[in-house]
Amino acid sequence: MTDWKKIAEAFGAYMTERFDCEVIHKENAPEMDAIALGFDLARFFGATGVAKGDAFKSHFTTTVGSRIYMPKSHRDNSLLFLEVLTHECQHVLQFRESGLKFAWLYLAEAEARVKYEADAYAAGLAIEQWLTGRINEVSLGWIVESLVSSYHLRAADADLAAKMLKSHYVSIKNGVVMSQSAREAISWLDANYPDLKGKA
Repeated sequence: MTDWKKIAEAFGAYMTERFDCEVIHKENAPEMDAIALGFDLARFFGATGVAKGDAFKSHFTTTVGSRIYMPKSHRDNSLLFLEVLTHECQHVLQFRESGLKFAWLYLAEAEARVKYEADAYAAGLAIEQWLTGRINEVSLGWIVESLVSSYHLRAADADLAAKMLKSHYVSIKNGVVMSQSAREAISWLDANYPDLKGKA
Protein backbone atom coordinates (compact mmCIF):
# COMPACT_ATOMS: atom_id res chain seq x y z
CA MET A 1 0.00 0.00 0.00
CA THR A 2 1.34 3.42 -0.97
CA ASP A 3 2.26 5.62 1.99
CA TRP A 4 1.07 8.94 0.54
CA LYS A 5 1.60 10.71 3.86
CA LYS A 6 5.31 9.86 3.79
CA ILE A 7 5.53 10.93 0.14
CA ALA A 8 3.75 14.21 0.92
CA GLU A 9 6.18 14.93 3.77
CA ALA A 10 9.21 14.33 1.55
CA PHE A 11 7.64 16.33 -1.28
CA GLY A 12 6.90 19.21 1.08
CA ALA A 13 10.48 19.24 2.35
CA TYR A 14 11.82 19.30 -1.21
CA MET A 15 9.48 21.99 -2.55
CA THR A 16 9.85 24.35 0.40
CA GLU A 17 13.62 24.11 0.20
CA ARG A 18 13.68 24.42 -3.59
CA PHE A 19 11.50 27.54 -3.56
CA ASP A 20 12.80 28.90 -0.25
CA CYS A 21 9.37 29.10 1.34
CA GLU A 22 7.58 27.74 4.39
CA VAL A 23 4.20 26.18 5.13
CA ILE A 24 2.45 27.75 8.11
CA HIS A 25 -0.60 26.35 9.90
CA LYS A 26 -3.23 28.85 8.83
CA GLU A 27 -5.53 28.21 11.78
CA ASN A 28 -2.77 29.37 14.17
CA ALA A 29 -1.83 32.56 12.29
CA PRO A 30 -3.25 35.78 13.83
CA GLU A 31 -2.60 37.67 10.59
CA MET A 32 -4.98 35.31 8.83
CA ASP A 33 -7.58 35.91 11.58
CA ALA A 34 -7.33 39.62 10.78
CA ILE A 35 -7.87 39.03 7.06
CA ALA A 36 -10.82 36.74 7.76
CA LEU A 37 -12.38 39.46 9.91
CA GLY A 38 -11.80 41.95 7.10
CA PHE A 39 -13.60 39.67 4.65
CA ASP A 40 -16.57 39.33 6.98
CA LEU A 41 -16.75 43.09 7.44
CA ALA A 42 -16.57 43.62 3.68
CA ARG A 43 -19.44 41.15 3.19
CA PHE A 44 -21.43 42.86 5.95
CA PHE A 45 -21.13 46.15 4.07
CA GLY A 46 -22.27 44.57 0.80
CA ALA A 47 -19.11 43.36 -0.93
CA THR A 48 -19.61 40.40 -3.26
CA GLY A 49 -17.18 37.83 -4.56
CA VAL A 50 -15.21 37.50 -1.32
CA ALA A 51 -15.05 34.40 0.86
CA LYS A 52 -16.65 34.19 4.29
CA GLY A 53 -14.07 34.54 7.02
CA ASP A 54 -14.44 30.99 8.36
CA ALA A 55 -14.27 29.51 4.84
CA PHE A 56 -11.16 31.62 4.10
CA LYS A 57 -9.44 30.14 7.14
CA SER A 58 -10.53 26.52 6.69
CA HIS A 59 -10.73 25.97 2.92
CA PHE A 60 -8.28 28.36 1.25
CA THR A 61 -4.50 28.26 1.25
CA THR A 62 -3.07 31.77 1.14
CA THR A 63 0.46 32.73 0.10
CA VAL A 64 2.05 36.02 1.12
CA GLY A 65 5.56 36.40 -0.23
CA SER A 66 7.31 33.16 0.74
CA ARG A 67 4.88 32.23 3.54
CA ILE A 68 2.26 29.64 2.59
CA TYR A 69 -0.64 29.65 5.06
CA MET A 70 -2.26 26.25 4.62
CA PRO A 71 -5.34 25.03 6.50
CA LYS A 72 -5.48 21.63 8.16
CA SER A 73 -7.93 20.34 5.53
CA HIS A 74 -5.24 20.76 2.86
CA ARG A 75 -2.32 19.56 4.97
CA ASP A 76 -4.06 16.37 6.07
CA ASN A 77 -5.10 15.23 2.58
CA SER A 78 -1.79 14.00 1.15
CA LEU A 79 -2.80 13.97 -2.52
CA LEU A 80 -4.45 17.39 -2.26
CA PHE A 81 -1.37 18.66 -0.44
CA LEU A 82 0.80 17.79 -3.45
CA GLU A 83 -1.45 19.80 -5.77
CA VAL A 84 -1.98 22.75 -3.44
CA LEU A 85 1.68 23.13 -2.50
CA THR A 86 2.65 23.11 -6.19
CA HIS A 87 -0.02 25.77 -6.87
CA GLU A 88 1.23 27.94 -4.02
CA CYS A 89 4.90 27.58 -4.99
CA GLN A 90 3.93 29.09 -8.33
CA HIS A 91 2.63 32.12 -6.42
CA VAL A 92 5.94 32.31 -4.55
CA LEU A 93 7.69 32.43 -7.93
CA GLN A 94 5.29 35.08 -9.23
CA PHE A 95 6.06 37.25 -6.22
CA ARG A 96 9.81 36.74 -6.59
CA GLU A 97 9.66 37.74 -10.26
CA SER A 98 7.76 41.01 -9.66
CA GLY A 99 7.91 41.77 -5.94
CA LEU A 100 5.55 44.51 -4.81
CA LYS A 101 4.29 44.92 -8.37
CA PHE A 102 2.85 41.41 -8.11
CA ALA A 103 1.13 42.25 -4.82
CA TRP A 104 -0.31 45.48 -6.21
CA LEU A 105 -1.53 43.93 -9.46
CA TYR A 106 -2.99 40.90 -7.69
CA LEU A 107 -5.02 43.09 -5.34
CA ALA A 108 -5.94 45.91 -7.71
CA GLU A 109 -6.30 44.41 -11.20
CA ALA A 110 -8.79 41.62 -11.83
CA GLU A 111 -7.21 40.66 -15.15
CA ALA A 112 -3.80 40.24 -13.52
CA ARG A 113 -5.37 38.22 -10.69
CA VAL A 114 -6.95 35.91 -13.27
CA LYS A 115 -3.60 35.35 -15.00
CA TYR A 116 -1.74 34.67 -11.75
CA GLU A 117 -4.41 32.25 -10.53
CA ALA A 118 -4.79 30.48 -13.89
CA ASP A 119 -1.04 29.82 -14.00
CA ALA A 120 -1.05 28.56 -10.41
CA TYR A 121 -4.13 26.37 -10.90
CA ALA A 122 -2.51 24.96 -14.03
CA ALA A 123 0.42 23.88 -11.87
CA GLY A 124 -1.98 21.93 -9.67
CA LEU A 125 -3.73 20.44 -12.70
CA ALA A 126 -0.40 19.18 -14.01
CA ILE A 127 0.14 17.37 -10.70
CA GLU A 128 -3.39 15.97 -10.89
CA GLN A 129 -2.57 14.52 -14.29
CA TRP A 130 0.70 13.03 -13.05
CA LEU A 131 -1.01 11.44 -10.07
CA THR A 132 -4.12 10.10 -11.79
CA GLY A 133 -3.23 9.96 -15.48
CA ARG A 134 -5.99 12.42 -16.35
CA ILE A 135 -7.44 15.84 -15.62
CA ASN A 136 -11.06 15.91 -14.59
CA GLU A 137 -12.63 18.55 -16.84
CA VAL A 138 -15.11 19.26 -14.04
CA SER A 139 -12.12 20.74 -12.20
CA LEU A 140 -11.94 23.54 -14.77
CA GLY A 141 -15.52 24.61 -14.13
CA TRP A 142 -15.07 24.36 -10.37
CA ILE A 143 -11.96 26.55 -10.52
CA VAL A 144 -13.77 29.26 -12.47
CA GLU A 145 -16.73 29.14 -10.07
CA SER A 146 -14.36 29.45 -7.12
CA LEU A 147 -12.57 32.42 -8.68
CA VAL A 148 -15.88 34.24 -9.23
CA SER A 149 -17.34 33.48 -5.79
CA SER A 150 -14.23 34.12 -3.73
CA TYR A 151 -11.74 36.21 -5.74
CA HIS A 152 -13.89 39.22 -6.57
CA LEU A 153 -14.13 38.70 -10.33
CA ARG A 154 -16.65 39.92 -12.90
CA ALA A 155 -18.31 37.83 -15.62
CA ALA A 156 -15.77 39.04 -18.19
CA ASP A 157 -12.95 37.98 -15.88
CA ALA A 158 -14.55 34.55 -15.51
CA ASP A 159 -14.59 34.17 -19.29
CA LEU A 160 -10.90 35.03 -19.43
CA ALA A 161 -10.15 32.55 -16.63
CA ALA A 162 -12.04 29.79 -18.47
CA LYS A 163 -10.11 30.48 -21.70
CA MET A 164 -6.73 30.55 -19.96
CA LEU A 165 -7.45 27.35 -18.02
CA LYS A 166 -8.63 25.61 -21.19
CA SER A 167 -5.38 26.62 -22.89
CA HIS A 168 -3.35 25.19 -20.00
CA TYR A 169 -5.52 22.05 -20.05
CA VAL A 170 -4.78 21.42 -23.73
CA SER A 171 -1.07 22.02 -23.17
CA ILE A 172 -0.89 19.66 -20.20
CA LYS A 173 -2.80 16.94 -22.10
CA ASN A 174 -0.17 17.26 -24.82
CA GLY A 175 2.70 16.96 -22.37
CA VAL A 176 3.57 20.66 -22.16
CA VAL A 177 3.72 22.04 -18.61
CA MET A 178 4.14 25.81 -18.52
CA SER A 179 4.22 26.39 -14.74
CA GLN A 180 7.75 26.23 -13.33
CA SER A 181 6.63 24.89 -9.96
CA ALA A 182 4.83 22.00 -11.68
CA ARG A 183 7.90 21.17 -13.76
CA GLU A 184 9.99 21.02 -10.59
CA ALA A 185 7.37 18.93 -8.77
CA ILE A 186 7.00 16.47 -11.63
CA SER A 187 10.76 16.16 -12.00
CA TRP A 188 10.99 15.22 -8.31
CA LEU A 189 8.09 12.76 -8.54
CA ASP A 190 9.57 11.16 -11.68
CA ALA A 191 12.95 10.79 -9.99
CA ASN A 192 11.66 9.43 -6.69
CA TYR A 193 8.37 7.64 -7.39
CA PRO A 194 8.17 6.86 -11.13
CA ASP A 195 6.07 3.75 -10.54
CA LEU A 196 3.28 5.82 -8.98
CA LYS A 197 2.64 7.94 -12.05
CA GLY A 198 -1.03 7.68 -12.99
CA LYS A 199 -1.78 5.32 -10.10
CA ALA A 200 -3.51 7.57 -7.52
